[in-house]
This record gives sequence, C-alpha cells and structure tokens, in this order.
Amino acid sequence: MTSKSFSSKGLAGDSIRRSLWALVLSGVGFFLSLLLPVLMTMQRALEQKAYNLNNSPQYMEDAWQGALDQVAVLLGYNPFVKVTFVVMAVVCGVALFAYLHNRQKVDFYHSLPLSRTRLFANNFLTGALCTLSTYFVMLAITLACVYAMGFGEAADWGAIGGTVLCNLIFFLLIYALAVLTTIVCGNTVVTLLLLAWVYFSPLLVRMLQIAMLGKFYETYSSEGGLDGTIAAVRLCPVMEYFTVDGIRYGGVATLGQTGSAAGRCGGSDRAGGISVPHPQKRAGGNGACVRPVKAAHQGIYLSDYERCVRHAVQPDCGRFLVLARPGDRRGAVPLDR
Repeated sequence: MTSKSFSSKGLAGDSIRRSLWALVLSGVGFFLSLLLPVLMTMQRALEQKAYNLNNSPQYMEDAWQGALDQVAVLLGYNPFVKVTFVVMAVVCGVALFAYLHNRQKVDFYHSLPLSRTRLFANNFLTGALCTLSTYFVMLAITLACVYAMGFGEAADWGAIGGTVLCNLIFFLLIYALAVLTTIVCGNTVVTLLLLAWVYFSPLLVRMLQIAMLGKFYETYSSEGGLDGTIAAVRLCPVMEYFTVDGIRYGGVATLGQTGSAAGRCGGSDRAGGISVPHPQKRAGGNGACVRPVKAAHQGIYLSDYERCVRHAVQPDCGRFLVLARPGDRRGAVPLDR
C-alpha cells in the first residue's frame, strides 16, 4: 500500500510545509514592493490634502489627482513587484530542484514510490503556489486598504486585471526557464551562469555586434540599428517583462506594436503612425505622420511615449512628445490635435 504522505494532497502539503521559507520570502517581498508603497503614498496624500485644505485650497484638487495617479501606477505598472517576481522565480526554480545536484538526494527522492512526472509536477507547483498565493493575498489586502482610505477612484479593474495576467505569464515563463537550467546543469553556480545567459544572451550578442561593427567599420553608425536592438530586447524575457504595462506595451522597445495607441492619443487614426507637426509647419498645424518602422531605422524615439499610451484617456495627456535622435536634446514637439 502507498502511504498517505505520498498521495497527491499529502505530497503537496508536505512540499509546502518544507518550503515555508519561500512563503515568508515572497510575503515579505510583496509587502515591501506592493502594500507598503501604496500605504505610504496614500498616507502622504492624505496629509498633503489636509495641509492644502487649510493653507492652499486652490492646489488641493490637482494634488489629489496626482496622488490618485500615483496609486494607480503602483497598482498597475509597478517595477518593484516585477523585481520580486523575477527574484522569486529564480530562487524557487533553483532551490526546489537543487536536489538534482546532490547524488545522495537524487537516490533518496528517486527511491520514493512516485513517478518522475509526479515528483517534477509537485516541485514545480510548490514554487508557483508559494509565490502566487502571497501575491494574490497582498494584492487583495492592498485593494481593501485603497478603498478603505478613500482612494477607490484609483482602482482601474481593467488595468489591474491586465497587470495580474502579465505578472502571471512572465513569472511562469521565467520560472520555467530557471527550472530547465537547474535540471540541465549539475552545479548551482553553473546553473546561475547559464540562467543569466538564457535571460540576457540576445541583448548581449546584439551589444557585442554593435561594438565589433563600430570597431572595424569606420562608417558604421549604431543609430540605424535600433530595430535590431528592439528585436534583441524582445527575446530577453526579463527585459521584455519590464517593458510591458499590463496587456499593453510601452516604451521605445515596443514602439512598433503600440503605434496605433499613440496615434489615437495624438489624434491620428492611422495604425502605426504618430501625428506630430512638421518643424516647418507648426504654425499652420499640418501634421506629419512618422511611421514607427521608419522612425526606428532613423534612430528616432519618443521619450514621453509610455506616459502618453498609459494615460491615453486623460484629456491633458500627450500635449507634448519629444521627437529626437539619441543624444539630441532640442526639446518638445507639440502634438497636432
């Protein structure tokens, strides 16, 4: 007969009990990256509101709207939460499968009355549950605090749902790569080195290519190779994770995919085009459409592009977009509305 300890429920419960350190680590990480910043932001906003009410009532509405925007950003695109997910994916992926690097532990685990498939699935699900369970708990507590302190207007459920979906997908991807490298390698140090190569090798190869071309070709200019760098970044799961805002792409690395959104923000209905006034026709208001692909080949970027896409529904959004080449600081180009 098979012991109850090796049944599906018993095995999962035993694995979670042995991985309490992962629950504690993820709980502390999400508390510091999600709940604590939101609470500090709301407390500071309430104090500022009380001060403005007594001393500067004309600035109270703008300050309150700014606080709501800050809370909305922390609930949506929060880079600290992304860092926590990346760290937990690497730590859980390496730690839960590190027994494969020890011959005695391998002999012990493989002698249990379990198939290799069940053993792998149990360890994989343990790491995912220890991370995601604390994330959802902290998110629920954070939302409860947001509504309790009067910041319910900042909770955009569509954006929050997209953020949760994005975090879930990228965490599972990064976690699966960490597990794969741990299984393939026979040493923890080699695992970490290979993992860094898997995460960042496309970008490193692209940077090496640019360096070699610049060294051996005097007429080479890296400004025209922005599209290749964008493609390299998209092949790096960790780098791509930080360029995704919920279910939307933002920033320079994803300029080609979100041109239509920026076009709507700037008053253009053409997909992939951003309407900006031509420098010689600003007074007349005739806009010139810059295609993202063409802009990438010319080394052109929009420094304020991410804010424009993220707040496309705001009436005061996108009044100015910076249109320049890398290193050019000539100022802002107003949008043609």
